[in-house]
Amino acid sequence: MASHAPSSNLQRRFSPLVLLILLAFIPGAASWWFNADASLSDSPALVPANTTWGVFYDPKGIFCGSFDCYRILGLEAPHELPRGMLPPDTKVVTAAYRKMSRKWHPDKNGGDKLAKERFVKIAKAYEVLSSTETRKLYDYFRDRHDAYIQKYGSNVLWTYAPKSDVGGVVLFLFIILSILSYAMQKNKWSNVADHVVKAAYENLGPAHGGGRESAEVRESAMAELAEENNRAMEGKSGREKKAAIRLMNATKAGPGGGSGKTPQQERLHKLIVERVNKINDFGGGFHKPTIKDLLALKLVLLPYSISRYFYWSVRLFLKQKRGLDFTAEEVLILTKRTVGIVAWDAETDLGQADMLERELWVEENMKVWKREQELSTMSRTERKQAKREKADFNE
Repeated sequence: MASHAPSSNLQRRFSPLVLLILLAFIPGAASWWFNADASLSDSPALVPANTTWGVFYDPKGIFCGSFDCYRILGLEAPHELPRGMLPPDTKVVTAAYRKMSRKWHPDKNGGDKLAKERFVKIAKAYEVLSSTETRKLYDYFRDRHDAYIQKYGSNVLWTYAPKSDVGGVVLFLFIILSILSYAMQKNKWSNVADHVVKAAYENLGPAHGGGRESAEVRESAMAELAEENNRAMEGKSGREKKAAIRLMNATKAGPGGGSGKTPQQERLHKLIVERVNKINDFGGGFHKPTIKDLLALKLVLLPYSISRYFYWSVRLFLKQKRGLDFTAEEVLILTKRTVGIVAWDAETDLGQADMLERELWVEENMKVWKREQELSTMSRTERKQAKREKADFNE
């Protein structure tokens, strides 16, 4: 049933559903998050008015935090000094420390709540700059943040979430995938249904995508439409009846090239849609979804399906090797496997009976049958062309 292959609008129909599933999985997939340690950043309120303590990259608080140790003591950093001017030595640092510590000693600033914190910062700055080794490191890390991170680490703390319950995660996945498999089966059926509606409404033949289902649906819909028209024409004049008959004949031929639909065509389309919606199974796996299409149930039945497939494969292989006759059930299974379930379901009862008689699992028989199928889907002109080509080839 080649005409029933799903159309290319699968991605368009499912893009919202796929997006929803992805959004559902993102929180579970991200099993960790990071939080910046806000306590490592110093409050700007510590800086006394009309002064500046500068900035420094020190998220771990090894030195003076986010402030510049030199600026805390009221000194200029080496990189700020004019060329040729030496950086402050230990005596200068000590003098600056004494001056600032006296100024911001908590005992002398009882009314200032930040005096104690400033005093602690001043003491830390002196501790860093008074030590030759520590001061050397401090100056080195000023413009080398990568070296600082390599030695002390960064201010980003990685925290792993608690382990998820494995059973809960598996159950969640089963539910999501089962819903997805159910929706995909629904979409497969809808694609075929849309195609049958189109083929029936436009009166398409096998060469243009029509099939047995579309022909039967159109025939049934046209019959009901004719009955409705007959009832509607009762009591009307001869001229009105002729006009209605012409309109009905135009409807039988299929839609015209115009963009709009006549009332008769609208009614025909509605009748076709009603009939197609009542078809639960188009064959070849294109059926309305049922509980059997849930992924969870499919996985439960998978061992049985696999064992059954291998059982029949071995059984048929051994019979073919020994040259034994096949039973009716074996012929049915062999034929279905040879032509495919889609082609088998697309055939009428007479067509299926013909398949069973022709032993299509034999290669030569299969070639002849395939050629016949190709010819059946061709138009009259295409069939004539194919016959001429075959005759020319034989000559």
